[in-house]
Amino acid sequence: MDTALGSGKTQSYLLVVMTDDDGLGVGDRRVYADLAHTLEEGRERVSDVQAYLGKPEVRRSMTSKDGEATYLVVGLRSAVGSPASDEDVKWVRSVVAEVDAPPGTEVHVTGDPAMISDLTTAVNAASLKIAALSQFLLIGILWLVYRRVATVLVSLVTIGIALLCTRGALAWAGEHGLALSTYTDAFVVAITLGAGTDYCVFLISRFREGYGNGLEPVDAVAESVSRVGPALLVSAATVILGVVCLGFTDLAIFATTAPPMAICVAVTVAVSLTFTPALMRWFGPRIGPAPAPRPDSRWARTGRLVGRQPARILVAGVTVLERSGSGPRRGHSRGHRHRTRHHRRRSHFRLHLRGPAVLPRRGARPDRVRRRRRAPARHVRGPHPGGPRLRSAVRGPQLVATPEADTRSIHSAASRHISGTRVNRHSREIP
Repeated sequence: MDTALGSGKTQSYLLVVMTDDDGLGVGDRRVYADLAHTLEEGRERVSDVQAYLGKPEVRRSMTSKDGEATYLVVGLRSAVGSPASDEDVKWVRSVVAEVDAPPGTEVHVTGDPAMISDLTTAVNAASLKIAALSQFLLIGILWLVYRRVATVLVSLVTIGIALLCTRGALAWAGEHGLALSTYTDAFVVAITLGAGTDYCVFLISRFREGYGNGLEPVDAVAESVSRVGPALLVSAATVILGVVCLGFTDLAIFATTAPPMAICVAVTVAVSLTFTPALMRWFGPRIGPAPAPRPDSRWARTGRLVGRQPARILVAGVTVLERSGSGPRRGHSRGHRHRTRHHRRRSHFRLHLRGPAVLPRRGARPDRVRRRRRAPARHVRGPHPGGPRLRSAVRGPQLVATPEADTRSIHSAASRHISGTRVNRHSREIP
Protein backbone atom coordinates (compact mmCIF):
# COMPACT_ATOMS: atom_id res chain seq x y z
CA MET A 1 0.00 0.00 0.00
CA ASP A 2 2.74 2.43 0.93
CA THR A 3 4.66 1.58 -2.24
CA ALA A 4 1.64 2.29 -4.45
CA LEU A 5 0.26 5.39 -2.77
CA GLY A 6 2.84 6.68 -0.32
CA SER A 7 6.56 7.21 -0.14
CA GLY A 8 7.33 3.51 -0.27
CA LYS A 9 9.60 3.87 2.74
CA THR A 10 7.17 3.71 5.67
CA GLN A 11 7.45 0.67 7.93
CA SER A 12 5.40 1.80 10.95
CA TYR A 13 3.37 4.71 12.29
CA LEU A 14 3.51 6.75 15.48
CA LEU A 15 0.77 9.01 16.78
CA VAL A 16 1.55 12.30 18.49
CA VAL A 17 -1.54 13.23 20.51
CA MET A 18 -2.04 16.74 21.90
CA THR A 19 -4.68 17.32 24.58
CA ASP A 20 -5.96 20.29 26.56
CA ASP A 21 -8.86 19.81 28.95
CA ASP A 22 -9.85 23.46 28.48
CA GLY A 23 -9.96 23.15 24.72
CA LEU A 24 -7.26 23.60 22.09
CA GLY A 25 -6.39 27.22 21.37
CA VAL A 26 -4.13 29.31 19.16
CA GLY A 27 -1.04 28.41 21.18
CA ASP A 28 -1.80 24.71 20.78
CA ARG A 29 -2.09 25.12 17.00
CA ARG A 30 1.27 26.86 16.98
CA VAL A 31 2.83 23.97 18.88
CA TYR A 32 1.14 21.55 16.49
CA ALA A 33 2.65 23.33 13.48
CA ASP A 34 6.11 23.47 15.07
CA LEU A 35 5.96 19.76 15.82
CA ALA A 36 4.93 18.89 12.28
CA HIS A 37 7.73 20.99 10.73
CA THR A 38 10.37 19.66 13.15
CA LEU A 39 9.39 16.05 12.51
CA GLU A 40 9.40 16.58 8.76
CA GLU A 41 13.02 17.72 8.97
CA GLY A 42 14.13 14.35 10.38
CA ARG A 43 14.07 12.64 7.00
CA GLU A 44 16.64 10.03 8.01
CA ARG A 45 14.08 8.67 10.48
CA VAL A 46 10.70 10.00 9.34
CA SER A 47 9.26 9.09 5.95
CA ASP A 48 5.94 10.92 6.21
CA VAL A 49 4.08 13.32 8.50
CA GLN A 50 0.30 13.56 8.12
CA ALA A 51 -1.07 16.75 9.64
CA TYR A 52 -3.94 19.14 8.94
CA LEU A 53 -1.80 22.22 8.33
CA GLY A 54 -3.44 24.44 5.70
CA LYS A 55 -6.42 22.07 5.39
CA PRO A 56 -9.35 23.21 7.58
CA GLU A 57 -11.56 20.37 6.37
CA VAL A 58 -8.94 17.79 7.43
CA ARG A 59 -8.53 19.55 10.76
CA ARG A 60 -12.11 18.62 11.64
CA SER A 61 -11.32 14.97 11.03
CA MET A 62 -8.15 14.99 13.13
CA THR A 63 -9.68 16.85 16.07
CA SER A 64 -11.91 15.26 18.68
CA LYS A 65 -15.57 16.25 18.86
CA ASP A 66 -15.07 17.99 22.19
CA GLY A 67 -12.24 20.10 20.73
CA GLU A 68 -9.84 19.02 23.47
CA ALA A 69 -7.51 16.74 21.49
CA THR A 70 -5.86 16.44 18.12
CA TYR A 71 -3.12 14.30 16.64
CA LEU A 72 -0.67 13.93 13.82
CA VAL A 73 0.59 10.73 12.21
CA VAL A 74 4.34 10.13 11.90
CA GLY A 75 5.53 7.50 9.46
CA LEU A 76 8.79 5.81 10.46
CA ARG A 77 11.30 4.11 8.18
CA SER A 78 11.99 1.35 10.75
CA ALA A 79 9.90 -1.76 11.45
CA VAL A 80 8.04 -2.20 14.72
CA GLY A 81 10.13 -3.99 17.34
CA SER A 82 13.49 -3.43 15.66
CA PRO A 83 16.36 -1.64 17.44
CA ALA A 84 16.12 1.18 14.89
CA SER A 85 12.45 1.61 15.80
CA ASP A 86 13.34 2.04 19.48
CA GLU A 87 15.85 4.72 18.54
CA ASP A 88 13.29 6.47 16.36
CA VAL A 89 10.71 6.44 19.15
CA LYS A 90 13.27 7.94 21.54
CA TRP A 91 14.05 10.65 18.99
CA VAL A 92 10.37 11.55 18.49
CA ARG A 93 9.86 11.69 22.24
CA SER A 94 12.89 13.95 22.61
CA VAL A 95 11.41 16.28 19.99
CA VAL A 96 8.09 16.30 21.85
CA ALA A 97 9.85 16.92 25.18
CA GLU A 98 11.51 20.06 23.79
CA VAL A 99 8.18 21.58 22.74
CA ASP A 100 7.18 24.71 24.65
CA ALA A 101 3.55 23.78 25.18
CA PRO A 102 1.07 26.22 26.76
CA PRO A 103 0.00 25.58 30.36
CA GLY A 104 -2.51 22.75 30.55
CA THR A 105 -1.48 21.20 27.23
CA GLU A 106 -0.08 17.69 27.20
CA VAL A 107 1.67 16.04 24.26
CA HIS A 108 2.00 12.25 24.17
CA VAL A 109 3.65 9.80 21.77
CA THR A 110 1.74 6.58 21.27
CA GLY A 111 1.08 3.91 18.67
CA ASP A 112 2.44 0.42 18.08
CA PRO A 113 6.17 1.38 17.88
CA ALA A 114 5.92 3.33 21.15
CA MET A 115 4.07 0.50 22.87
CA ILE A 116 6.64 -2.08 21.78
CA SER A 117 9.48 0.25 22.79
CA ASP A 118 8.02 0.62 26.29
CA LEU A 119 7.55 -3.14 26.47
CA THR A 120 11.18 -3.67 25.47
CA THR A 121 12.37 -1.26 28.15
CA ALA A 122 10.28 -3.04 30.78
CA VAL A 123 11.50 -6.47 29.64
CA ASN A 124 15.16 -5.44 29.74
CA ALA A 125 14.76 -3.91 33.18
CA ALA A 126 13.00 -7.02 34.46
CA SER A 127 15.60 -9.32 32.89
CA LEU A 128 18.31 -7.87 35.14
CA LYS A 129 16.27 -8.64 38.24
CA ILE A 130 15.39 -12.08 36.92
CA ALA A 131 19.04 -12.84 36.18
CA ALA A 132 20.10 -11.85 39.71
CA LEU A 133 17.29 -13.86 41.29
CA SER A 134 18.08 -16.84 39.07
CA GLN A 135 21.71 -16.76 40.19
CA PHE A 136 20.70 -16.93 43.83
CA LEU A 137 18.24 -19.75 43.17
CA LEU A 138 20.83 -21.62 41.11
CA ILE A 139 23.43 -21.40 43.86
CA GLY A 140 20.90 -22.54 46.46
CA ILE A 141 19.68 -25.51 44.44
CA LEU A 142 23.18 -26.69 43.51
CA TRP A 143 24.26 -26.41 47.12
CA LEU A 144 21.28 -28.38 48.37
CA VAL A 145 21.89 -31.12 45.79
CA TYR A 146 25.69 -31.46 45.89
CA ARG A 147 26.73 -29.80 49.20
CA ARG A 148 30.15 -28.96 47.71
CA VAL A 149 31.51 -25.53 46.84
CA ALA A 150 33.60 -26.87 43.96
CA THR A 151 30.53 -28.28 42.22
CA VAL A 152 28.69 -24.96 42.49
CA LEU A 153 31.74 -23.09 41.16
CA VAL A 154 32.01 -25.38 38.12
CA SER A 155 28.45 -24.49 37.05
CA LEU A 156 28.74 -20.77 37.81
CA VAL A 157 32.07 -20.35 36.02
CA THR A 158 30.80 -22.29 33.01
CA ILE A 159 27.71 -20.06 32.76
CA GLY A 160 29.81 -16.91 33.10
CA ILE A 161 32.27 -17.98 30.39
CA ALA A 162 29.41 -19.02 28.08
CA LEU A 163 27.68 -15.67 28.59
CA LEU A 164 30.85 -13.70 27.83
CA CYS A 165 31.59 -15.80 24.73
CA THR A 166 28.00 -15.51 23.48
CA ARG A 167 27.91 -11.74 23.81
CA GLY A 168 31.26 -11.47 22.07
CA ALA A 169 30.09 -13.70 19.22
CA LEU A 170 26.87 -11.71 18.84
CA ALA A 171 28.75 -8.41 18.88
CA TRP A 172 31.06 -9.66 16.15
CA ALA A 173 28.12 -10.98 14.12
CA GLY A 174 26.26 -7.69 14.56
CA GLU A 175 29.21 -5.74 13.23
CA HIS A 176 29.21 -7.99 10.15
CA GLY A 177 25.55 -7.49 9.31
CA LEU A 178 23.54 -9.79 11.59
CA ALA A 179 20.28 -8.10 12.61
CA LEU A 180 19.83 -8.16 16.39
CA SER A 181 16.62 -7.69 18.33
CA THR A 182 16.14 -5.43 21.32
CA TYR A 183 15.19 -8.58 23.24
CA THR A 184 18.44 -10.34 22.40
CA ASP A 185 20.16 -9.67 25.72
CA ALA A 186 17.20 -10.92 27.76
CA PHE A 187 17.00 -14.12 25.73
CA VAL A 188 20.75 -14.66 25.90
CA VAL A 189 20.80 -14.43 29.70
CA ALA A 190 17.80 -16.76 30.10
CA ILE A 191 19.06 -19.38 27.63
CA THR A 192 22.61 -19.36 29.01
CA LEU A 193 21.40 -19.80 32.58
CA GLY A 194 19.05 -22.63 31.67
CA ALA A 195 21.10 -24.52 29.10
CA GLY A 196 24.43 -23.99 30.87
CA THR A 197 23.09 -25.31 34.17
CA ASP A 198 21.46 -28.28 32.44
CA TYR A 199 24.62 -29.28 30.57
CA CYS A 200 26.81 -28.90 33.65
CA VAL A 201 24.51 -31.00 35.82
CA PHE A 202 24.62 -33.88 33.33
CA LEU A 203 28.42 -33.77 33.06
CA ILE A 204 29.00 -33.43 36.80
CA SER A 205 26.57 -36.22 37.67
CA ARG A 206 28.25 -38.62 35.26
CA PHE A 207 31.69 -37.61 36.57
CA ARG A 208 30.66 -38.21 40.18
CA GLU A 209 29.22 -41.57 39.24
CA GLY A 210 32.40 -42.70 37.47
CA TYR A 211 34.63 -41.30 40.22
CA GLY A 212 32.54 -43.13 42.82
CA ASN A 213 33.04 -46.39 40.89
CA GLY A 214 36.81 -46.17 41.37
CA LEU A 215 37.93 -44.33 38.21
CA GLU A 216 40.68 -41.73 38.33
CA PRO A 217 39.59 -38.10 37.80
CA VAL A 218 41.01 -38.07 34.25
CA ASP A 219 39.22 -41.27 33.33
CA ALA A 220 36.03 -40.10 35.02
CA VAL A 221 36.09 -36.88 32.96
CA ALA A 222 36.70 -38.84 29.75
CA GLU A 223 33.83 -41.21 30.47
CA SER A 224 31.54 -38.32 31.38
CA VAL A 225 32.18 -36.50 28.09
CA SER A 226 31.98 -39.68 25.99
CA ARG A 227 28.70 -40.80 27.57
CA VAL A 228 26.95 -37.44 27.95
CA GLY A 229 28.50 -35.46 25.09
CA PRO A 230 26.46 -37.00 22.23
CA ALA A 231 23.22 -36.46 24.12
CA LEU A 232 24.09 -32.80 24.77
CA LEU A 233 24.96 -32.25 21.11
CA VAL A 234 21.68 -33.76 19.92
CA SER A 235 19.72 -31.73 22.48
CA ALA A 236 21.45 -28.50 21.43
CA ALA A 237 20.96 -29.27 17.73
CA THR A 238 17.25 -29.79 18.31
CA VAL A 239 16.91 -26.42 20.02
CA ILE A 240 18.96 -24.69 17.34
CA LEU A 241 16.83 -26.11 14.53
CA GLY A 242 13.69 -25.07 16.38
CA VAL A 243 14.72 -21.46 16.88
CA VAL A 244 16.14 -21.17 13.37
CA CYS A 245 12.60 -21.70 12.08
CA LEU A 246 11.67 -18.36 13.66
CA GLY A 247 14.12 -16.66 11.32
CA PHE A 248 11.87 -17.37 8.34
CA THR A 249 9.02 -15.23 9.65
CA ASP A 250 8.35 -11.73 8.32
CA LEU A 251 7.93 -10.30 11.83
CA ALA A 252 11.08 -8.37 12.68
CA ILE A 253 10.82 -9.13 16.39
CA PHE A 254 11.08 -12.89 15.67
CA ALA A 255 13.34 -12.79 12.63
CA THR A 256 15.98 -10.83 14.56
CA THR A 257 15.68 -13.00 17.69
CA ALA A 258 16.12 -16.46 16.16
CA PRO A 259 19.78 -16.23 14.97
CA PRO A 260 21.08 -14.90 18.33
CA MET A 261 19.24 -17.65 20.19
CA ALA A 262 20.78 -20.30 17.94
CA ILE A 263 24.24 -18.80 18.42
CA CYS A 264 23.70 -18.71 22.19
CA VAL A 265 22.82 -22.40 22.37
CA ALA A 266 25.73 -23.38 20.11
CA VAL A 267 28.26 -21.39 22.16
CA THR A 268 26.88 -22.71 25.46
CA VAL A 269 27.13 -26.37 24.44
CA ALA A 270 30.62 -25.77 23.02
CA VAL A 271 31.80 -24.22 26.30
CA SER A 272 30.16 -27.03 28.29
CA LEU A 273 31.96 -29.74 26.31
CA THR A 274 35.39 -28.06 26.38
CA PHE A 275 35.77 -25.73 29.34
CA THR A 276 33.64 -27.64 31.86
CA PRO A 277 35.64 -30.93 31.54
CA ALA A 278 38.82 -28.95 32.16
CA LEU A 279 37.31 -27.49 35.32
CA MET A 280 36.19 -30.93 36.49
CA ARG A 281 39.70 -32.30 35.94
CA TRP A 282 41.22 -29.38 37.83
CA PHE A 283 38.86 -29.67 40.82
CA GLY A 284 38.99 -33.49 40.66
CA PRO A 285 38.37 -35.08 44.07
CA ARG A 286 36.93 -31.82 45.44
CA ILE A 287 33.82 -32.40 43.32
CA GLY A 288 33.50 -35.71 45.17
CA PRO A 289 31.98 -39.05 44.26
CA ALA A 290 28.25 -39.59 44.10
CA PRO A 291 26.90 -41.12 47.31
CA ALA A 292 25.74 -44.71 47.10
CA PRO A 293 21.95 -44.87 46.62
CA ARG A 294 19.99 -45.98 49.68
CA PRO A 295 16.87 -48.07 49.21
CA ASP A 296 15.04 -46.12 51.93
CA SER A 297 15.91 -42.63 50.60
CA ARG A 298 13.26 -40.13 49.59
CA TRP A 299 14.15 -40.38 45.90
CA ALA A 300 14.05 -44.16 45.98
CA ARG A 301 10.59 -44.11 47.55
CA THR A 302 9.42 -41.54 45.00
CA GLY A 303 10.71 -43.67 42.15
CA ARG A 304 8.92 -46.76 43.44
CA LEU A 305 5.68 -44.78 43.84
CA VAL A 306 5.84 -43.48 40.29
CA GLY A 307 6.63 -46.97 39.01
CA ARG A 308 3.61 -48.48 40.77
CA GLN A 309 1.05 -45.78 39.83
CA PRO A 310 2.30 -43.92 36.74
CA ALA A 311 -1.17 -42.96 35.44
CA ARG A 312 -2.31 -41.33 38.70
CA ILE A 313 0.96 -39.44 39.11
CA LEU A 314 0.69 -38.18 35.53
CA VAL A 315 -2.89 -36.97 35.99
CA ALA A 316 -2.03 -35.29 39.30
CA GLY A 317 0.99 -33.53 37.84
CA VAL A 318 -0.88 -32.28 34.76
CA THR A 319 -3.75 -31.05 36.97
CA VAL A 320 -1.43 -29.07 39.23
CA LEU A 321 0.39 -27.52 36.27
CA GLU A 322 -2.86 -26.65 34.50
CA ARG A 323 -4.39 -24.99 37.56
CA SER A 324 -1.21 -23.08 38.34
CA GLY A 325 -1.16 -21.69 34.79
CA SER A 326 -4.85 -20.73 34.62
CA GLY A 327 -4.84 -18.11 37.35
CA PRO A 328 -5.58 -14.42 36.78
CA ARG A 329 -3.04 -12.62 34.65
CA ARG A 330 -2.21 -9.07 35.43
CA GLY A 331 -0.85 -6.72 32.80
CA HIS A 332 1.23 -3.61 33.29
CA SER A 333 0.64 -1.51 36.35
CA ARG A 334 -1.73 1.41 36.11
CA GLY A 335 1.18 3.75 36.55
CA HIS A 336 2.88 2.64 33.36
CA ARG A 337 3.58 5.61 31.14
CA HIS A 338 2.18 4.12 27.97
CA ARG A 339 -1.15 3.35 29.64
CA THR A 340 -1.46 7.07 30.34
CA ARG A 341 -0.77 7.94 26.71
CA HIS A 342 -3.17 5.27 25.48
CA HIS A 343 -5.88 6.50 27.87
CA ARG A 344 -5.47 10.09 26.70
CA ARG A 345 -5.89 8.95 23.13
CA ARG A 346 -8.97 6.81 23.73
CA SER A 347 -10.66 9.34 26.00
CA HIS A 348 -11.05 11.83 23.12
CA PHE A 349 -11.22 9.75 19.93
CA ARG A 350 -13.74 7.11 19.02
CA LEU A 351 -12.67 3.62 18.01
CA HIS A 352 -9.24 2.20 18.71
CA LEU A 353 -7.14 4.77 16.91
CA ARG A 354 -3.76 3.12 16.35
CA GLY A 355 -2.62 4.42 12.99
CA PRO A 356 -3.67 4.95 9.38
CA ALA A 357 -6.20 2.43 8.20
CA VAL A 358 -6.17 1.09 4.66
CA LEU A 359 -9.53 0.33 3.06
CA PRO A 360 -9.50 -1.18 -0.45
CA ARG A 361 -12.51 0.05 -2.45
CA ARG A 362 -13.88 -1.30 -5.68
CA GLY A 363 -17.14 -0.52 -7.42
CA ALA A 364 -19.38 -3.15 -8.91
CA ARG A 365 -19.26 -1.62 -12.40
CA PRO A 366 -16.40 0.38 -13.92
CA ASP A 367 -18.80 2.91 -15.49
CA ARG A 368 -20.07 3.76 -12.01
CA VAL A 369 -16.65 4.58 -10.65
CA ARG A 370 -15.01 7.93 -11.23
CA ARG A 371 -11.27 8.37 -10.87
CA ARG A 372 -9.55 11.15 -8.97
CA ARG A 373 -6.00 12.07 -9.68
CA ARG A 374 -3.54 13.32 -7.11
CA ALA A 375 -5.35 15.85 -4.99
CA PRO A 376 -5.03 17.44 -1.58
CA ALA A 377 -6.57 15.71 1.38
CA ARG A 378 -10.35 15.85 1.43
CA HIS A 379 -12.92 15.42 4.12
CA VAL A 380 -15.16 12.56 3.00
CA ARG A 381 -18.49 12.11 4.65
CA GLY A 382 -20.96 9.27 4.26
CA PRO A 383 -22.89 7.26 4.50
CA HIS A 384 -22.87 5.52 1.13
CA PRO A 385 -25.87 3.28 0.56
CA GLY A 386 -24.98 -0.24 1.57
CA GLY A 387 -21.50 0.72 2.75
CA PRO A 388 -19.66 2.03 5.81
CA ARG A 389 -19.74 5.60 7.02
CA LEU A 390 -16.53 7.41 6.07
CA ARG A 391 -15.22 10.36 7.98
CA SER A 392 -11.54 10.69 7.29
CA ALA A 393 -8.70 12.51 5.61
CA VAL A 394 -8.20 10.89 2.21
CA ARG A 395 -4.98 11.23 0.21
CA GLY A 396 -3.56 10.07 -3.07
CA PRO A 397 -5.08 8.64 -6.24
CA GLN A 398 -8.36 6.96 -5.46
CA LEU A 399 -11.29 5.05 -6.84
CA VAL A 400 -14.31 6.54 -5.13
CA ALA A 401 -17.60 4.72 -5.56
CA THR A 402 -20.54 6.85 -6.57
CA PRO A 403 -23.81 6.42 -4.66
CA GLU A 404 -24.99 4.01 -7.35
CA ALA A 405 -22.03 1.66 -6.94
CA ASP A 406 -22.32 -1.55 -4.96
CA THR A 407 -20.14 -0.80 -1.94
CA ARG A 408 -20.70 -4.26 -0.44
CA SER A 409 -17.57 -5.28 -2.32
CA ILE A 410 -15.59 -3.13 0.09
CA HIS A 411 -15.91 -5.73 2.83
CA SER A 412 -14.86 -8.66 0.68
CA ALA A 413 -12.01 -6.65 -0.85
CA ALA A 414 -10.65 -5.79 2.56
CA SER A 415 -10.52 -9.45 3.58
CA ARG A 416 -8.55 -10.79 0.63
CA HIS A 417 -5.84 -9.74 -1.78
CA ILE A 418 -7.19 -8.07 -4.89
CA SER A 419 -4.74 -7.82 -7.75
CA GLY A 420 -4.59 -4.38 -9.32
CA THR A 421 -7.06 -2.79 -6.93
CA ARG A 422 -6.33 0.80 -6.01
CA VAL A 423 -6.86 1.89 -2.45
CA ASN A 424 -7.64 4.81 -0.21
CA ARG A 425 -5.37 5.71 2.67
CA HIS A 426 -7.07 7.07 5.75
CA SER A 427 -5.61 8.80 8.75
CA ARG A 428 -8.30 7.28 10.95
CA GLU A 429 -9.78 3.86 11.26
CA ILE A 430 -13.07 3.17 9.55
CA PRO A 431 -15.86 1.73 11.73
